Amino acid sequence: MSLVSLSLPERAMRLLDEARWFANAGAGVLLALILLTYDRADPGWSNSGPPREIHNAGGRVGAWLADLLLYLFGASTWIHRPYSSSRSGGKLLFLTRPANPDSRLT
Repeated sequence: MSLVSLSLPERAMRLLDEARWFANAGAGVLLALILLTYDRADPGWSNSGPPREIHNAGGRVGAWLADLLLYLFGASTWIHRPYSSSRSGGKLLFLTRPANPDSRLT
C-alpha cells in the first residue's frame, strides 16, 4: 500500500511522529553538546559570581542547565541521551506501514 492511499489524518500522524523524532534527536545532540562543554568556572546552579566569559556552547542557559543536571544526577545524566536516542531511533524503524494492518505493533 502506498502513501497516497493513506487517509489524511493517518498521514498527518506519521508526519508528526517523524517531526517528533527529529526534535528529540536535535534535543539529544544539544544536550550532549551542553554536557560536553561543561566548565566548573561557568556561572550556574552551584557556582555564582561576577559575570565572566562563559565557556559552554549553550551559553548562560546551557551552563546553568549542565550544572543543574550534573548536580542533581551526576554522571547518570549521560544515560538519558543514549536512552532517549535509542527509543526515538527504534520508533523511526517502525514508521513504515505493516503489510497486514491487523499486525500493527504498539
